[in-house]
Amino acid sequence: MSRASTLGRRLVTGGLWATVTRLATLIVTFLFNAALARLLEPNDVGVFFLAFSLVTLGTILAGLGLGKVVLRRVAQYRTGSSAGIRNSIGSALRLVLLGAVVIAATYVLVGAELVAMLFSAEELRRVALPLALWIVAGTLLVLLADIFNGLGDIRTATTLGTVTIGLANGALALGALLGYSALWGAPTLAAAIYIMFTTTAVAACGGLVLLLRRLQTAPDAIDQRHDGGRTARNLLHASWPLLVTNTALFFSNQADLWIVGIFLDQGDVATYGAVIRLVLLLGIPLQIVNIVVAPMIAELHAAGDLLRLETILRSTATVAGTLALVGFVAYALFGELLLRFVYGPFYGQGALALTLLGAGQLVAVAVGSCGITLIMTGRERTAMHVHLVSGLVTVVGTALVAERFGLVGIATAVVFGRALQNVLLLIYTKRLVGIWTAATPSIGAIVTLKDVFASRQR
Repeated sequence: MSRASTLGRRLVTGGLWATVTRLATLIVTFLFNAALARLLEPNDVGVFFLAFSLVTLGTILAGLGLGKVVLRRVAQYRTGSSAGIRNSIGSALRLVLLGAVVIAATYVLVGAELVAMLFSAEELRRVALPLALWIVAGTLLVLLADIFNGLGDIRTATTLGTVTIGLANGALALGALLGYSALWGAPTLAAAIYIMFTTTAVAACGGLVLLLRRLQTAPDAIDQRHDGGRTARNLLHASWPLLVTNTALFFSNQADLWIVGIFLDQGDVATYGAVIRLVLLLGIPLQIVNIVVAPMIAELHAAGDLLRLETILRSTATVAGTLALVGFVAYALFGELLLRFVYGPFYGQGALALTLLGAGQLVAVAVGSCGITLIMTGRERTAMHVHLVSGLVTVVGTALVAERFGLVGIATAVVFGRALQNVLLLIYTKRLVGIWTAATPSIGAIVTLKDVFASRQR
């Protein structure tokens, strides 16, 4: 079977499955957040959003940037350009579990006290243990999703999820939350966090079992002549720029929530967190695209087929951007109504922030998969520098405007910082990789995307 036919088949089957699972995850997450907002007081919802943000940071630090490195190595192995797949996966799992234990212990011993003081939220100290355990389980879950994506198993990757809440643990968490409220009434903040830890751990254990079964069927020859210590050192050498990049990207994306927590009250945190969760829905189309195309980027770049790579990336960005535009228009016109309907009357005050942040998210989708392209083609350090600069701009900007302009000022500063980030990523992708990834305002983009996998019918 030709490369074009294989890529076409993977675009179709992978894209369809990624779309279905991401939509299912979207619905589950949407229902979970809506239920949480109606079961907990706004102040407790604000603390939960801060806890979720802390878990996300913990999984990034504990993950050591290894996820995308392993994804790339496994994808390259499938083209015959790499070897030692079991060794790489095993080394990555050991390193990540060690990192997760260290980060979790640090949070329990030191971090909980500091964040409780920083956000004036004593509740974060009282739930230190379940939050730390949630970090460990979430770190393993994220790495497993990247490993399965590299193996070409998009079905399992998207079911596990590429963030700290995916379809598997999200569905379990929603069921547990509703079950708890039916049996014992409205849950406490601590109960909600224990639910998230438990369901994430169950999903991670299930993913680990599936991975072990998958590796047992791999050829034994791929493990020959590979030293575990050397593999670990090579992985860490490749991953540390991604660790810095992911950390900078976290602060670029979530510093605004932290700034709200530091300078404003927990009710504002709840409102802003609710707004962010609706805004993230606009990025779902690009997330689906990135899940499908990430291993293809590594393969096509290794093969030198840049023309086909650019065609795929610009075409998928056009489709994703069109869908995001429709969502943004809905937010701009009906933002207050949506917030009230989903979360309750208290949250309608975030309508203007929703429109502003939605505009920034639309730009991020329109530039396409430029960030993941830099990473999957070995330009991790360039991506790291861009995220560091844009993250610094975002943090400083939001801190300067928080007290005087409130949620609207913070949202405006965030939009500027993220626009800077995405424009720089787009430019550097063109300069270093030689392709554009941005959407094009032409129906021809969709036509050319069809051409990529038209050979599937031939």
